Amino acid sequence: MIDKVLESYGDSINGPVIRKAVDEAFNIDLKAVSDKGEGKRAHVYSPEIMRGIREVLHKDTSPETDRWIMRLPKVEAMDLYLEYLGSEVTSKEVLHMINQIFGINLEGLSSLNKIRVSLFSKGKWMTRKDDHLITVNTGTGDVEVKIYPTEYFKERTGKSHLPEPLKERLSSLGYDFHPEYQAYYYANPSGETVSDHFKNKTMGAIGEVVETWYKDL
Repeated sequence: MIDKVLESYGDSINGPVIRKAVDEAFNIDLKAVSDKGEGKRAHVYSPEIMRGIREVLHKDTSPETDRWIMRLPKVEAMDLYLEYLGSEVTSKEVLHMINQIFGINLEGLSSLNKIRVSLFSKGKWMTRKDDHLITVNTGTGDVEVKIYPTEYFKERTGKSHLPEPLKERLSSLGYDFHPEYQAYYYANPSGETVSDHFKNKTMGAIGEVVETWYKDL
């Protein structure tokens, strides 16, 4: 979808056009995410994002400038970075930008249905199907994560808790069982969005357990 948009709009590509394409392809309204104050929480964006926004705004590299940039609504940061990229922007750059600014890995979302994970993030269900086995629920800014079995898993297995192999893998990543949430829980002590590496480790652990023990459930 992104490739088709870039090809059809050519030099007139802009933020609203890309946001419309993302909404149509993934049912994710990036402007709504921005308006709600959701998105990636960090002291600064990645170096290339910060550099591009500073250059467009003709700003220096002072901490004050960085704080000002980080207070911008996400859609404004996106539009400024797109202006920096210019008309030669690629789909890879667009996907990277969305992940860096909004904390939404569009490429990764398609793989969640394969491992049957329902993901609630940015205040909405990103993926959810009746036969999904595991729910991953992230708080505002993806700073904290709760993982628990779906109703389908409970009905099919007769168990109300996560399988032991998954508990072990999540515990090794730093998750603990939270009695109030009845879920395995992790909160980033820095107060920032958990890293992509941590997200990938988490989904990898879930995928491995599902593939090994629950593929035919």
